[in-house]
Amino acid sequence: MNEYEKTVIETVAKTTLEQLFSQITPIIRKHFQKRKSQERIENSIEQHLKSTKQKVAIINSLAFPNRSISLLEYYIPLRVRDNADNQIVISHKNDLLSNHEKVLIVDSAGMGKSTISKRVALDLIENSYHIPIFIELRNIKDRSIPLEIKRQLSLKEDDTEALLEALPLAILLDGFDEVGKEEVSTLIDNINDFVTNYIGTPILLTSRPEANLSKIKGFEVFNIERFKQSEAYSLIKKYDGDGGTSEKLIKELKEEKSVTLQQFLETPLYVSLLYSAYKHKPIIPRRKDLFFNQVYEALYEDHDLSKEVGYVRKKHSNLDAVEFKKVLKRFGFYCLMHDGLVELSKEKAHDVINEIIKGIDEIETKSSFFYKDLITTVPLFIEEGATIRWSHKSFMEYFAASFICYEAKDKQVEIINKLINSNSPFSFLNVLELCADIDYTTFRVEVFKKILERYLEHFENIYKLGVKKGISIDEISKRSYLTFGKEARFFITKNKRPSFDTVVNDEVSNQKVIDSGRRVVGSQLVTKDYSYTSVIILDFDFELLNLFLEIKPGLKKHYHSRKRDVFNNTLAKDQWLQLDNNSNSRMNSKRNFSIINELLAPSRSALYVDVKKLTDELNNIHKNQSNGLSDLIDNCFS
Repeated sequence: MNEYEKTVIETVAKTTLEQLFSQITPIIRKHFQKRKSQERIENSIEQHLKSTKQKVAIINSLAFPNRSISLLEYYIPLRVRDNADNQIVISHKNDLLSNHEKVLIVDSAGMGKSTISKRVALDLIENSYHIPIFIELRNIKDRSIPLEIKRQLSLKEDDTEALLEALPLAILLDGFDEVGKEEVSTLIDNINDFVTNYIGTPILLTSRPEANLSKIKGFEVFNIERFKQSEAYSLIKKYDGDGGTSEKLIKELKEEKSVTLQQFLETPLYVSLLYSAYKHKPIIPRRKDLFFNQVYEALYEDHDLSKEVGYVRKKHSNLDAVEFKKVLKRFGFYCLMHDGLVELSKEKAHDVINEIIKGIDEIETKSSFFYKDLITTVPLFIEEGATIRWSHKSFMEYFAASFICYEAKDKQVEIINKLINSNSPFSFLNVLELCADIDYTTFRVEVFKKILERYLEHFENIYKLGVKKGISIDEISKRSYLTFGKEARFFITKNKRPSFDTVVNDEVSNQKVIDSGRRVVGSQLVTKDYSYTSVIILDFDFELLNLFLEIKPGLKKHYHSRKRDVFNNTLAKDQWLQLDNNSNSRMNSKRNFSIINELLAPSRSALYVDVKKLTDELNNIHKNQSNGLSDLIDNCFS
């Protein structure tokens, strides 16, 4: 750590403290009469600001194993966008929490949710208008949020909560998706109670997409904008210090025409993995599983990526890379199936590893040696006090997927189907994506074939509805994609703008919607005279279809959603309308059909599926279920 980083981490500017305490000192004096108590609270808050800055000003990156790096030095400003298509750049003096009181940032693995939480916390400290309370939700256990605030501020449990309500706090709740299933119900009640009782306190909550998020009330939903290519290249240059490795890698990336690879560059995590993998071995991996495998090899063979290729640090466990990975696969699967464990106690980790090693006949080592390798010579875990945690949740999911597709081959299909049909399939999406990469042959027959069959049946129903009314095949195709695996509901008002959260929460309050393994998303479009609110309830089929389209991008047809005067329609106002295939519904009239499609489109850049190409893909799966393996084997033995 250089002197600049040390200074940033350890100090809170004097002017910052002066400005903040000019606001909070009168509040403290109002609640505590004794000078000694006032000083205790003021000192606690000052120490909290310093310790919080120390925590949020550094990050761990797979590009630099076994060391922390400065967030500010390596940060590329991330952008978030709400349901009304408003964009906010998360950088110095951003207005995320000043303009939006309750913010929920939802996005997929590796998009930078925790990084945003830390950057917002750092901005709050630097700009002195709030006291940030940064909470990693996996650690809160059974404590209420007010108790956790008191713990962080070193307050006594019997210190009045009226003080907390009066202080200019900002609460940052990071990693809702990392909370165990047994604890999530209590956490939801905890958050909802806090929102109700601490009106006016800004809250930022981050999570991967989860069905249970629909039970949390009053938050505006934001998604993270994908990296632009220029931003991905800037991050690579930062990692390399503008050295020769980044120059060579970026040159190869610019020459690369792979759609999949360009999609990887949109995700900060995969940019980090790409740099780490390429520095170890100058080959660009083109699948997610290859990204992770190449980084694993880099960590195993050379933990700091700084030695010459060929140097391998001696392992305490004396296991080679294949043996070490075999244990990791089982450990990853154990964590996945135990509520997606990201963090566990050292004692529990030793116990689980010991049982795994005992169950593998050809491996002989001690769990203590393997554990030591995990945090030193193959640093996939970070040790924090009495606990250890995966360096990133996605690594746990990669090793779990590898276990499913390699180690548990006889039960692979059974496990995959159990994940898909579970009560929380969205939490397994990243694992299933990796399984599709690792063993596409099995996935195409056991999963994608069923999805394509259901999609064509859905298309046929829409086609029968639309063709009778003279609706174009393009509009029928759009409606088919926009409604597959979804329930769509609309609320249109004239001359008023209802609260988005109130309208949506009222509609999805039915527990059957939330507890059925489905996810709720919504949007709101407002013009001078009208307000349109939509609620889309997603089944997992829609995610699986999109996973297939990522693998087969040639089936996508892109178009620009005009978002024209969609309110020039004959639809009922001030009541919920549910979209269905009823021929007599006004939503399905020739006049309104395309308007509904415009409203369903999630953004101006939209897509639908080329049904002819999809049909050809399905026919090919039926004709060639082994993906060419049977012909190859038969020819070899004929």
